[in-house]
This record gives sequence, C-alpha cells and structure tokens, in this order.
Amino acid sequence: MNANSEEQLQYCDVLICPDVVGIGLTDFGQADTLMNRGERPARNFGRC
Repeated sequence: MNANSEEQLQYCDVLICPDVVGIGLTDFGQADTLMNRGERPARNFGRC
C-alpha cells in the first residue's frame, strides 16, 4: 500500500479487501468473479 492509500484510510468507514489472487489488472473477463469475492464480505459486514 502506498502512502497516499494509507492517508485515505482515515476517511473510510468500511474497507472491503476481496481476495484478488489469480486476477490480474487486465483480466476484465474475471469481473464477475471479483465482484462476487467482494460481495460476500460486504453482505456479511456487521453480522454476528
């Protein structure tokens, strides 16, 4: 994480960090996979 990203964290209420292993910056065909990986933790946020 670069210094600018760390500085921006102070403004976050929620930070979702999906598992991006195996997905590259140009793997546009994997968009659905990546969204699903982020959706699961987002939907479970705040649940006990």
